Amino acid sequence: MNSLAGEGVKVVEKTITSEDVTGEVIDTKARMEAKKQVRDRYLELLKQAKTMKDILEVQQEINTIQEDIESGAGRVNYLVHSSAYSTINIKYYQYIKGIPEKESEPTFLHQIAEAFKTGGGMVTNILLFVVSFWPLVLACTFLILFLRAKNKKNNKHEVAG
Repeated sequence: MNSLAGEGVKVVEKTITSEDVTGEVIDTKARMEAKKQVRDRYLELLKQAKTMKDILEVQQEINTIQEDIESGAGRVNYLVHSSAYSTINIKYYQYIKGIPEKESEPTFLHQIAEAFKTGGGMVTNILLFVVSFWPLVLACTFLILFLRAKNKKNNKHEVAG
């Protein structure tokens, strides 16, 4: 993290957070072991139960303890998996120099170059304008040719008539 701030980089904000889940993993594993021992004692009681009511009560307790054990195992697996694939988010900003100020008065050669650029841009725009109207020009050309052919045909009929 410290090597990110190189030359020309000013660290504006730096936040580092971490969470140690080792204690929670150890605590959850210990609770799971204690619950397994309690479950084993209930299994012994289940073997000694005589009535259906006693069997159902003991089985209900065993089911509850088993759910707690499975929940703890799931939590331990999640913590181990998520710590193996930890994410590091880094945000940094670098100040850069702004655009340099232009000279107060451009030189003669600079003005000539700008004039050529402007002229070239105008020629390009005119060509693009003409090219964009090619369907209209084509339609007008066909219309004129059609009208001339019609006029010639009418003139021949008048001379013959």
